[in-house]
Amino acid sequence: MEKLDKYEDLPVDQKNLLNDAEELIQDVLLRIKNTSKKYRTAYALADVKDEFDAEILDIVGWPLLEAVRIRQIMRDRLAKLDGIYLKKFLAYHDEEYLNTLRAAIDNELLTRTTPTGDVIVS
Repeated sequence: MEKLDKYEDLPVDQKNLLNDAEELIQDVLLRIKNTSKKYRTAYALADVKDEFDAEILDIVGWPLLEAVRIRQIMRDRLAKLDGIYLKKFLAYHDEEYLNTLRAAIDNELLTRTTPTGDVIVS
């Protein structure tokens, strides 16, 4: 696999995307390697029909679940889930990102505030 470091002219966000993709691929390859060491030929001798069926459900299921979660967030369900997702979201991100997010939210709230200081609710 080629190293992504050679893309020096890319903006930082694109470099980060490529680095994250490379990290994901490496994690997948490591998982395959560890699984093949653990199960060896037993995987090949297992019930192939059931194995394929489980794989198909995973291939369709995980992206579907992620799409449902994204849609729930987009439909303002995030705040209605007792802050569970919000707490996980906040814990996951570093201070730089959270400060950027705070500044963007503060600016957005300023655009929604009336001259008397009331927040405009859409």
